Amino acid sequence: MRLRLVILKLLIPLLTFFIIGLARTYLVKALSSKKNKRSEQMIGCSSCGTFVHESLVIKKNRDCFCSEDCSNS
Repeated sequence: MRLRLVILKLLIPLLTFFIIGLARTYLVKALSSKKNKRSEQMIGCSSCGTFVHESLVIKKNRDCFCSEDCSNS
């Protein structure tokens, strides 16, 4: 009975340390992954000059266009 109590007193701090370390690692990875996302840059259309979010830009021959109409003109 006494041996179980001693083992329990040793395991609780070790488990606490391990769980805190895992939580810290998870939080650091979660927060740093948000920083690595794409920028929110607006790019001007090469044809009409309209600014469009970079995720919506149509690229042809190193030029950026706001729509298919502008890219074909």
